[in-house]
Amino acid sequence: MNPKLLKVKLLLKKDLEAIESCIESELDWCPEARIKPILDGIKASKGKRLRPILTLLCFHNALDGTQGNLQKVHWVSAALELIHHASLIHDDIIDEADTRHEKPSVYKQWGKEVAIPLGVHLYALSLNLLTRAQSLPLIQSVSTTVKDLCMGEMTQVIRRHETVSIEDYLRVLRKKTGVLFELACESGGLLANTSSQHISVLKDIGMNLGIAYQIFDDAMDISGNTLELKKSAYQDLQKGEVTLPIILLNQIAPPAGNEYSLFDPKYPLQEILKSHPEVLHKSIELGKSYLEKAKEGVNSLPKNNYSKTLHTLMVYLESRIKQQGPFAKSLSL
Repeated sequence: MNPKLLKVKLLLKKDLEAIESCIESELDWCPEARIKPILDGIKASKGKRLRPILTLLCFHNALDGTQGNLQKVHWVSAALELIHHASLIHDDIIDEADTRHEKPSVYKQWGKEVAIPLGVHLYALSLNLLTRAQSLPLIQSVSTTVKDLCMGEMTQVIRRHETVSIEDYLRVLRKKTGVLFELACESGGLLANTSSQHISVLKDIGMNLGIAYQIFDDAMDISGNTLELKKSAYQDLQKGEVTLPIILLNQIAPPAGNEYSLFDPKYPLQEILKSHPEVLHKSIELGKSYLEKAKEGVNSLPKNNYSKTLHTLMVYLESRIKQQGPFAKSLSL
């Protein structure tokens, strides 16, 4: 594990253990023995837990040493992680993805007939956890977020193999990734009963962080960094999904004539990227600009160990982009 991420998780160790317990408790209920191995696979498939980490850091930072309801924040953090996991399961169905976190995806292992209701099941479990927090504003925010997630995914799918603008790309990014980061930070503030102004700052931090995270993710997909990305390299491009590097590459070096398109398997992507390293440079610079906005937001929060740890988390996220597969030597951050 990355030392920066490890440092973050050590500060939140007890909280994260409680969240894992909540998730496992929800997944343990299973009246059908043959379904249990599927749910056990979900329990074993643990990602970075970035969204619960953001909720916890924003919650503790807002309290700034005062006492809060830890049980509620654990329930909500677990719910957000289940929503995230459900969205990944459905993403993999849509993308026909074979791997997730270096393991066979649920879609690949069990088929879409199982993966579709499993994703819905996780959404239902998250609702069960959310109702325990007894916060109508929070449930309203979750509802809006899930709606935006779906709209973002549908927009991306229907615009496959199309030339889109950077502005269109960013609009999809906000809905596909930004809104869940935004919700994670907002939830911490709502559960800490902080002011609406404070919550607005937290939402901006989450949105900017989510956009930066996805831009970096898209850059790693196009650079072929499978190890760090934890999914098949070029997966987005193979499905005709237009990400920032592809938009920039099409502007700088569009395919000549009608011989092939950017999405053609014959298109010499690696060779052209090596000739135009500015494509990844510009992509990463835009991601860093959003990360800087998130850092500026954190600077306005109460100064305590949790705001410092938010900065540490952002340093970690930025460090993910520094190893760019075959193009690492061409990048300088």
